[in-house]
Amino acid sequence: FGENAPQTPGERHMGWVLSIKMTFGSAAERDRFGELFRPLAEWVTANEPNTLAYDLLLSDKDECVACVFERYATKAKSAL
Repeated sequence: FGENAPQTPGERHMGWVLSIKMTFGSAAERDRFGELFRPLAEWVTANEPNTLAYDLLLSDKDECVACVFERYATKAKSAL
């Protein structure tokens, strides 16, 4: 565990997460954001090796709510 812990396929270790909850005015607005988000997420995946996850999560309880979920090996290695 920790900042210097090696990561191999299937290995779990601690990391740093940024989660941003967003509420849109309508499901259509949320869906449009998802369309705009997709190419950004693909770019991040291809170009930011310290980003372990960069996803848009949709609520199953409210069609106007979504969450951007970012996971990094450490806060120091985040893009922030």
